[in-house]
Amino acid sequence: MSLDDKLDKKEAPKDEQNERARYFRPMARIISQIGEQLISNEEVAFLELIKNSYDAGADCINIKIDQVKQEMIFEDDGKGMTMYQLINNWLTLGTNNRYLKKQSIIDSLEDNPDDKISQVPLGEKGLGRFSTKKLGDRLLIATKREEEEYVNFLKIDWKDFDYTSEKYLDEVVLPVKKMKSSEEGSFTILKIKQLKNLNEWSLDNFKKFIMKKISKFINPFNAFNTNKANELIIDFEIITPVRDKTGRIIDKKSEFINSGELNNKLIKQAHYRIFGNFDGKQIVCSHTLKRDSQVVSEATNYVFPVDDIQASLKSKEGEVGSFDFDIYVFNRSPNRLKEIKGLGNIKEIRYILDEYCGGVMLYRDGFRVLPYGNTDNDWMEINKNSWLKDSGVRFYTLQIVGYANISSIKNKNLIDQTNR
Repeated sequence: MSLDDKLDKKEAPKDEQNERARYFRPMARIISQIGEQLISNEEVAFLELIKNSYDAGADCINIKIDQVKQEMIFEDDGKGMTMYQLINNWLTLGTNNRYLKKQSIIDSLEDNPDDKISQVPLGEKGLGRFSTKKLGDRLLIATKREEEEYVNFLKIDWKDFDYTSEKYLDEVVLPVKKMKSSEEGSFTILKIKQLKNLNEWSLDNFKKFIMKKISKFINPFNAFNTNKANELIIDFEIITPVRDKTGRIIDKKSEFINSGELNNKLIKQAHYRIFGNFDGKQIVCSHTLKRDSQVVSEATNYVFPVDDIQASLKSKEGEVGSFDFDIYVFNRSPNRLKEIKGLGNIKEIRYILDEYCGGVMLYRDGFRVLPYGNTDNDWMEINKNSWLKDSGVRFYTLQIVGYANISSIKNKNLIDQTNR
């Protein structure tokens, strides 16, 4: 019997089966190799964990960064996990449960296209577990379902999976246990210990991170009236050490931050706004102009046909689907910046705009798709090709914050890159 015939047999002698199985046993360090490919930096990892809580149905996420204990805690009031889900979903790579949920929504919309979508699963690739590894060396999970009387615990030492590990993946034992609890409701707590890059989470750096990324991670424009993302509350507590003159820690202090406060104060005071939608054939938009927070000019529902654009795209990369947009513009002259109240003096307001603005962002299902709209990502070439250049008026990304909104369900052929 030839080698091919032996390998094609449905059954083989036990000794051959054992030998053959070894070729499919991954080393534990593959977790590090995959994780580094999928999660590019700590900020992306942090945002992925927020998306995980959202997918779990959370209404509120409390995030604590403790510089003294060198740990980070994510606590949400989502559905939680049973022991079975913890082992067979969270700990199992490549599960298809969220993919199947998203497909069921797509199938339902094909039958009932007018149905409203309250929440679309954001995750499919299982990046949450890799995100915790990117942030710290140790992880403790505590999670509970509302209908159960047990809290389920999982403990991971990510060093068992680092590049120097010589273990096979199935040789790493992860302790799990459950304990009876009188707590009501459901929750998940992720305690990430031994943070890898502590300076990344200093108070000053984290405030910049909130201003640049977190405050705009969930669409801050209240544009999705039917989307659960609008209702998600995220609160932060930053614990920093108090040191004496020698540098010894003698105490600690806490600062509490709500990421929605900046959005509410700043966006409402924009000098100019243009908003509308594209239905595949034409753009219908409106605009308002403000002085001293009062509307002095506005126009509604004027139409721009874009047949020429569609014709050119059809021959190249496909057709442009429908989307909504909302763009806010700030006049950065000193006299106009004085009109913005509650955010400090002109110098402080300019600093905020430098960090906060960046052009037009892209949102999908209420959550931002990076890096579009970052201060260093002028993907629409607004700075280079102003559409009002001939009139003598120029817009720059440092004046603009806005979005274009798409749906993953209605644009199912648009797939973001695996490497975030």
